Amino acid sequence: MRIPRAVVLAPSAAVFLLCWLVKYNEPEGSFGGLTDDHLYYAVSGWQLLFGEFPTLDFVDRSAPLTFYLSGAAHWLVGQGALGEILFTSVALALGVAITSRLAARASRSTLLGIGVAIFQIMLEPRLYNYPKFL
Repeated sequence: MRIPRAVVLAPSAAVFLLCWLVKYNEPEGSFGGLTDDHLYYAVSGWQLLFGEFPTLDFVDRSAPLTFYLSGAAHWLVGQGALGEILFTSVALALGVAITSRLAARASRSTLLGIGVAIFQIMLEPRLYNYPKFL
């Protein structure tokens, strides 16, 4: 008997929603949890919206995709911290859900996959760590 795909993906969807709620609803400190390390990427994304290019117009420390993703978030939501917080929260939650799904599939245990997700959420990653989770 084959299990429907929706049933198989339901734990991953629940993990995604839980992780997103934890990261989005718990902004740490000023600027909603965006530290000065993260603002480097956010400001570089803003500069892209003004027509500037990495390496040519500002310092690029080998993270152009991060700049472009940040710029796309600002373009979609508007310039400010909200777009950055929304994007990075979704990216972190997606990374946790993917890792949870892969762990559950490799171990053939949904409980182990959920345990991996809870462990990752308990690590309390900073918002600029989303590339590491993805």
